[in-house]
Amino acid sequence: MHFTDRILILRRIAHNDNTFIIDVLGRRSGRISMAVKTGRSAEGRRKRTMSVPPACLDIEALHTGKGLPVLKSVRPAYLYKDLGINVYKTAQALFLADTLRQTLRGEPGPESFDKFCEYFLQLDKADYDPDFHLRFMFDLSNYLGFAPQTGEKGTFFDVNEGKFTGTNGPTTLDAERSQWFKAFLQGRPVKNRKQRMEILRIWEMYFQLHTGNYHLPESVFVYNEMLSR
Repeated sequence: MHFTDRILILRRIAHNDNTFIIDVLGRRSGRISMAVKTGRSAEGRRKRTMSVPPACLDIEALHTGKGLPVLKSVRPAYLYKDLGINVYKTAQALFLADTLRQTLRGEPGPESFDKFCEYFLQLDKADYDPDFHLRFMFDLSNYLGFAPQTGEKGTFFDVNEGKFTGTNGPTTLDAERSQWFKAFLQGRPVKNRKQRMEILRIWEMYFQLHTGNYHLPESVFVYNEMLSR
């Protein structure tokens, strides 16, 4: 069966010299994996060049019912200006893409697909913001239904309950990190690189508890290394 869709590429893995696998979010097809067969033809080179995260593509594919759908043709839905060129924004974009790959399941639907694509467009068009990916994590936790509660006056953040409390316990952060996280959730700017990395670690812990299988993408460690230079 031939089908068309608009996809956001979340990850690409080499299978052999002429084939790789892409994990994508499709506007109609949801979270799926696809095979991309390349070669020496112009279309093969085009697919190899364009099928990289976080590209947003209009595609035609074939699914015979056996194995993965096979990508047949591609054309860009959006042409990024900075992503792929600005190393800081690109690292953030890869972080967003892999986080979506790990956390989204099933068929989020066209409206959600458009919303997620808009994050990449905003990242591409706006000036570089070192906290963009941190705010994305809050928005994603809200979408997934477990956003932290921000109105409490407690000193300690309970990562299991997703709220601040006045009692220090086995699932709460220490007071310092709790206050850094609270300041971030309340919209105050992150003061330095150390706080930024700690807040990211808090998000990792929080997503692990509430999704069961999350880990920070490798791109974030590359990003952190760039910021340390």
